[in-house]
This record gives sequence, structure tokens and C-alpha cells, in this order.
Amino acid sequence: MRRAVLPALLLLIGFAAVAGLYAWGGDTYFVLRRAAGLQPFAPFLDLHGVMTAIECWHDGVDVYAENPCDLLGRVHVYSPLWLRLPAALGAKTWTEPFGMGLALAFILSLLVLPAPDGLRGLVVMVLAVVSPDTVFALERANMDVLIFVAVVLAVPLLAGGVAARGLAYAVFLGMGLLKFYPVVLLVLVVRERPLVALGFGVGAIVMLAAGVLPFIDEYGRAIANILPTPAFSGTFGARHLTLGLVFLLPGSVFLANAAGALVAAGAVVLVVRVLRDNAVLAAIDALPRRHADLCLVGGLVMLGCFLAGESVEYRAVFLLLAVPALLRMGALLRMGGLFRATAWGVAWLLWDPVMRRVVARLAPGVGDVPGAAGLALWGVREVLWWWVAAVLAVLVVGLLRRAPGWGVIGRRGFR
Repeated sequence: MRRAVLPALLLLIGFAAVAGLYAWGGDTYFVLRRAAGLQPFAPFLDLHGVMTAIECWHDGVDVYAENPCDLLGRVHVYSPLWLRLPAALGAKTWTEPFGMGLALAFILSLLVLPAPDGLRGLVVMVLAVVSPDTVFALERANMDVLIFVAVVLAVPLLAGGVAARGLAYAVFLGMGLLKFYPVVLLVLVVRERPLVALGFGVGAIVMLAAGVLPFIDEYGRAIANILPTPAFSGTFGARHLTLGLVFLLPGSVFLANAAGALVAAGAVVLVVRVLRDNAVLAAIDALPRRHADLCLVGGLVMLGCFLAGESVEYRAVFLLLAVPALLRMGALLRMGGLFRATAWGVAWLLWDPVMRRVVARLAPGVGDVPGAAGLALWGVREVLWWWVAAVLAVLVVGLLRRAPGWGVIGRRGFR
């Protein structure tokens, strides 16, 4: 029990210390932000952006074109459904209470995660939970924190009856209507019997139609406002490796694309080879229900975000949901090093922001391009993302391979 609570408890202590520093430490909070290479913004900046969009929209401002209510003048990039919330939720006096509530809800939601196996597992889990990506998400009060909490609290419903599972899918879809990417979790409907899956599918279509069609133009404008980021920034995505290599080798675009394709092909080969190992499949089948469901949810979100585009670094907090399954796979298999190493790889990725900033201080680059040490660290990170994505794909496919809706190809392709 203590192993299950310790990571969340340590994060709570750290968050309370930072909150106290901001409330009673004078300028120390902002001094430390500058020392860490961050802008001296007040906490909960992303929540502030959403709330000011609500405020300005209710005042008649086209927040897809401008947002004078926002400290940084950021335009709206989220679902138009946010703007339909009551105007009172946009009041600036609510920013700090809402931000604190989101952070505490996130920390409490971590108690749903199973206790890690063994001392090394506990170390990995603690490192992942108190990582810079997690702290950054809480400090910005990004809406990913709200999505994480809602999704994690819905996971236990997947083990319930039809009504409970239907509620879980409704939560996933509702979060998708607010921030797009959770819609990928509707893939889990393939685990249902055909008639039940059909019913859930019809319900999802009705909800999507009601939540999207009346605001289809606004969805398009919000998505158009999401600007691409440099390949060497803190964002992650499948295409970043190739984009970075193309930038570094402008005269050898073919070689850069070939190198990126080679890494992707290696990930596919890894997935296929591991899934043909009967011992791995047996270990996947032996995962406890909670480990399996959390891994499916975290794995699907991360694979969807990684393969479909690019995501800000703190969205990687969804990797936390897969760590218990990775550690348990390492314990179940005699040769479980692949999964244990991947759990450590998750911790590495979640700590990447600190490593990146330290290297940038010691060996600065030019403009947005890191120096030699920074480029080496970037290369490790990009390859590691492909590795982690491949292992997550192994677990997701392995867990879904017996699903009624998986189909003939899935059943014949993997034993």
C-alpha cells in the first residue's frame, strides 16, 4: 500500500512546497523560474488562456482571431464547447482556485495506479511521477491535466457492467470533444460483443454529431490556430526525427528521410517479432485487469498523439498509465529486460526537459538549433520515443488481440 501512495505523496509535498514559495516567498518563485530557463510567468498560465477565452467570447470578441483578455494574447486553439461554458467560469479570480483544484485532483487520481513491483519499480514510478513533465503540466494547469483525471477515473468503469462501460466511453468521447485526442480511446469498443459495440457506436456518432456539427466552422478555425513547432523544441511526434534530420542535412533530404524511415521500420519489426513470442503473449494475458486497462488507455493515447502529429511535452504524463504494466511484464517474463528497460525509458523521456536545459546551458547552440551535445541528446530522445511507442504497440495489440471486434486479420496475424 505504501508503495502505491508514495509517488503521489512525494508529488503532493513538492507541489505544496512550490505553492508555498509562490504565496509567501516573495520573488523567489520567479527567480527560480528564470534560473531554470523559464519565463517568469505566474502559475496556471494555460488555464488562464482557456478562462480568458471564455471571458472574451462572452464579451463578443472573436477569440479565434484575437484574445485581448489573455496575458499573452493567445488565440483559442481548443474546442468551441469551452466557450459555451458559463461566463462566470472565465472570471480571473477563479484561476488560482481552479488551478489548485486541478493539481490536487491529478495527484489524487494517481492513487488509482497499482503499486509498482519491487524497489526498482518504485524508483522508476517515483521518477516518472515527480518528473519535470508532470510538474510542468500542473504548474501550467494545462487542460491535459483535466483530461488525465477524467480518463483515469473512468478506467475502473471498464471492468463493470454494460452501463458502467458505456459511461466510460461517454467520458472518453466527452473529453475528445473538448480536446480532440481522447477520441482515440473509442477503439476500446472492439472489446465489446458485436451488438453491444454497435449500440455504443451509434451512441458515439450521435454525441459526435451533436457536439461537432453545430460548430464545425469553429473547430476548423481552432485547429488552424495550432501552429507547428520546431523539431528541436520540447514537443514530440513521429515526424520530428525526420524533420530534424532534414533541417540538419538540407543537401541530403533523401538520406534524412531514409534514416527516419529506417527507424520507423525498425520499430515495426520490433513489434512484429515480440508479438510472435508465445511467452510475451502469455505474460500479456496474465496482466491484472487494472494494469491491462490502464496500459490500454495510456498506450492508445500516446500512440495516437505520437503517430498523428505533435504534442507538447507535458502530454507525455499519459505514459504514467503504462508504467505499472511495463514493470509487471518485466516481472512475469524470465527475459523481461525489454519491458523493464522501456519503463526506465519512460522515466528518461519525462525528465528530458531538465536534461535538455542543462545541456543547453553547458553547451549552447545557435538559435533554435542545439549544440553538438544537445543534438546527441535530441537524437537519443527521438529514437527512444520510437522504442517506447513500439513497446506500447506490443502491449496494446497483445491486449486487444482476443477482442471480439479485432477481426480476422488480428486473430490470424498473431498467435
